[in-house]
Amino acid sequence: MRDSIFRLIDRFEPDVLCLQDFYTSEKKNDFNNREDISRELNMPHRFFSSDFNRNGTQHWGASSSPNSPLSNPTKSNYRPDLSARALFTLTS
Repeated sequence: MRDSIFRLIDRFEPDVLCLQDFYTSEKKNDFNNREDISRELNMPHRFFSSDFNRNGTQHWGASSSPNSPLSNPTKSNYRPDLSARALFTLTS
């Protein structure tokens, strides 16, 4: 399933890829989606907001991967009472 999603994204060749409810992990034998998207889809520039994490190695949040470098990406918390609350400001 994951490979099919990567192939679909690659087929459309997006200038910017924005994903919510994004999962990534630094645990061995788990999905390091931040690194894999950068490498497999040739999108080296990225901004990730870890809005929730487990044990400091598993992260859920929002991700943006533009084709050009980001200048001063920021995250704003607009609803601190909610677990998913990030707004991104991205400038390339």
